[in-house]
Amino acid sequence: MVGKRWIAVCVVLAAAGASALLLSGGEKKRIEKRLTQLAGTVSKERGDTALNVALRVQRLPEFFDKPVRLHTQVYHMGGTLSPTEVASEIMRARAMFNTLKLDFYDVDIDVADRTSARLRLTARVTGRLSTSEAIDEVRELECLLRKVDGEWVFSECRAVAVLEK
Repeated sequence: MVGKRWIAVCVVLAAAGASALLLSGGEKKRIEKRLTQLAGTVSKERGDTALNVALRVQRLPEFFDKPVRLHTQVYHMGGTLSPTEVASEIMRARAMFNTLKLDFYDVDIDVADRTSARLRLTARVTGRLSTSEAIDEVRELECLLRKVDGEWVFSECRAVAVLEK
């Protein structure tokens, strides 16, 4: 009798563990897709039309929580901002570039539950400024995401200091 209970408990725990893994795997894919969408929205190519830029401006706030906390001294951007303020800062920086590409690498996603996740990733910005100066910057970031209305949004982001060679 006791043996059957232990088997039943083990089966239930295994099923719960398997479903948790499946759910977190699906959420990780959604977060990866969200990162790809953000990178595409921020990036800028030669010949972007005014309509394309307007659509990007309108879409950018959708990636950020209300409010979002930024912890970085890079470009003097930090503090608690609204999604619209973050979008404005991104578009102001974007306007300085002729071309701009944002990529995310080494993405490590830890889905805590169905509504929150922690990311550690490397962000790389490459492009050419309006002054023709080439830019290639890399930052390691730790971010917290929340799921709001079915979409993952950035609620907090911190630049991680890394040692240089």
